[in-house]
Amino acid sequence: MVITHCKNDLYALRTLVSKLTQEQYVYVSNCLEGGSLGQHLRHILEFYTCLMKGREEGKINYDMRQRDVRISNNHSFALQRMDEMIQLLSEDVSDCPLLLEGQFELEETALVVTPTSLQRELIYCLEHSIHHQALMRVVLTEMGLVHLADKHFGIAFSTVRFHQGASVE
Repeated sequence: MVITHCKNDLYALRTLVSKLTQEQYVYVSNCLEGGSLGQHLRHILEFYTCLMKGREEGKINYDMRQRDVRISNNHSFALQRMDEMIQLLSEDVSDCPLLLEGQFELEETALVVTPTSLQRELIYCLEHSIHHQALMRVVLTEMGLVHLADKHFGIAFSTVRFHQGASVE
């Protein structure tokens, strides 16, 4: 079930990115201190990639994820990487226990390790993606392209449900 939501989210991102030109994809936002749509998409995909690679080792460390600037800078490469992640999530992905490790303070040097699961981390990646989509929505608005995104793009599912319930009353 969670896998389906993650894939649907990546499909929605892919649909949006496919509507953009290379120039729009790498546009440097004034509102986000130099952030671009490509940089936010790179960040989203790297978390998914880190999780899926970590699944093989039994542990995840998002701090140590591999960063690939080609995703940020190359519209076509980003589309290819999204297709690859969607395909990877389409394969048999059963839940399994994992360890999450990281350093959660700037000055902290100790590695914190806590048990988690693939399903829990997929939920995290989905919520993380939606958070970055909200930032992408700011860039789209700045460029006058927000109409290219779905009306719920970058809005948490719980917020959409809340607003739908409030409009009924």
